[in-house]
Amino acid sequence: MFCLYINTSEARYASIVVDANDGKILHSINADTLNYPASLTKLMTLFILFEALEKGTLTLKTELTTSYRASRAQPSKLGLRPGDKISVERAIFALIAKSANDV
Repeated sequence: MFCLYINTSEARYASIVVDANDGKILHSINADTLNYPASLTKLMTLFILFEALEKGTLTLKTELTTSYRASRAQPSKLGLRPGDKISVERAIFALIAKSANDV
């Protein structure tokens, strides 16, 4: 069974549960609403980050610099300002635990 939950700005909440064996929709709320992929974007960011760790181009201690645009991200954030530094390890925890948009 596959389950996907997405918090969105358009629908505020959307969910869908699909039986992976036959494709039957077991549950859905706002499944057809146009939604922004904020959570999916964070997952893809983590995926790319883990690839870079695996390749050795980054380490958990690598410092990332906060951009102006990231510092203005809403709604969830750590309060990072442009130019602030955060380690890759702390960035991972912030994305996973807080869903921080400024990371």
